[in-house]
Amino acid sequence: KNNRCSLKLVKANRYGAITKVCKWDESFNYVSGDSYTFGENGNDYFVALSDGMGVGRKANQESNITISLLEKFLEAGFDKELALKTINSILLLKSSDEIFSTVDMTIIDLYMGKAQFIKIGSAPTFIKRKDRVDIINARSLPVGILRDIDFQIYEDNVEDGDLIIMMSDGVLDSNYKVEDKEAW
Repeated sequence: KNNRCSLKLVKANRYGAITKVCKWDESFNYVSGDSYTFGENGNDYFVALSDGMGVGRKANQESNITISLLEKFLEAGFDKELALKTINSILLLKSSDEIFSTVDMTIIDLYMGKAQFIKIGSAPTFIKRKDRVDIINARSLPVGILRDIDFQIYEDNVEDGDLIIMMSDGVLDSNYKVEDKEAW
């Protein structure tokens, strides 16, 4: 009526992300100890994988707790470092149950094309690029063991067509004949 118009400008993503999941339960009770989540939060796309220690329902419960808490903290807008430290503290409080699980998380800024990789006790992440494969590896203990968790954030630019391959240790350990699992 008053010839007025209001606009809300937001950054348009220059990149897109597609997640594919492959899961195979070979254990005697057909319950995997791995859990995962993925989704968008503003201009960020996140993928997280957790491997509970042990096998079966107990390992599944450990990784489910870790992923569920991480998902809720990220969706609530918590900083990723604060979320991981809080999850570690929660798992430490349940220390009589000995709940340990790995965390492998990738956060991609879909506007800038920058990826952050956070690895806590997890298997290597591979980035398949046009002409090479980069390996992101970290040596640290899973969450729920020590009061102060040790993790680093690795940053790298990703290009159109790059594949980020995250996996639990079961994939690399499946070929027991090879010594250098990462090269395999």
